[in-house]
Amino acid sequence: MLVHIVTPSNRGLYQRQLEQMHRQRRKVFVEHKGWKALDNGSPLEIDQYDHEDATYLLLLGDIGEVLASCRVTPTWKPHLFQTLTDFIERPELATGPGVWEISRWIGGPGKDKAIDMQCRALMFAALAEFSVSHQIDAYVGCMELSQINLMAEMGIIVDFLGEPRTYDEGTAVGLRVGAGAEKLAMVRRLFRIEHPVTVMPPAWSVDRNISPKVFSIIERAFETEDADELEQFLDAINAVSTRRWAASGAMPSMASLLSQPKGEA
Repeated sequence: MLVHIVTPSNRGLYQRQLEQMHRQRRKVFVEHKGWKALDNGSPLEIDQYDHEDATYLLLLGDIGEVLASCRVTPTWKPHLFQTLTDFIERPELATGPGVWEISRWIGGPGKDKAIDMQCRALMFAALAEFSVSHQIDAYVGCMELSQINLMAEMGIIVDFLGEPRTYDEGTAVGLRVGAGAEKLAMVRRLFRIEHPVTVMPPAWSVDRNISPKVFSIIERAFETEDADELEQFLDAINAVSTRRWAASGAMPSMASLLSQPKGEA
């Protein structure tokens, strides 16, 4: 499993996954948590902060399904937290050039505690990796009190931006979490993660909407730590490509090579 960084530039590659994410958001926040303010009758939970400057972290499974997700937004762009003024008593810590907001956090499928814990670990590591690549000093956002103890149990230290506040469906608190290289090292030690967990395809990558299974095959191949296996994989693709090109005079696409029936090469 890897966490895919969906940016404004590569968003077109993830339309299917983004739709699934918005459906999950409705299921989690509207149907399960009962956040009535988000219920507009649509099967997709989308708000005004799902704009062109938003970035999404999507943890994808073996066939490209969304297991966990969150939205991250720079605080110098329109973002949800700036409207939640009741939760911010220390506004000087809530915004800034190195501060991004986390919102719409879904930490896992919610069907198995062990799987959810693994998903949360990968998502925390992904946020830390993203902070290093984008020079982020801290993340801010609101968290329900029921989740604060979980953060403490995992050894993640937070700074509160105000007192807990009650809203229609519960109690939450504004918080700020440090980011950067030191936090990344800490998270990796904490969850025993030895390798990067994120991928950020450029806009010209293979379109995932066509065949997420093909993308999964490629992704798994490049996750291997065995250089010989990877070289054999690339050699095999090259051999099939050369044979088909010689037969037809046209170089086939990667997707067509990986999706063809066995024995057709």
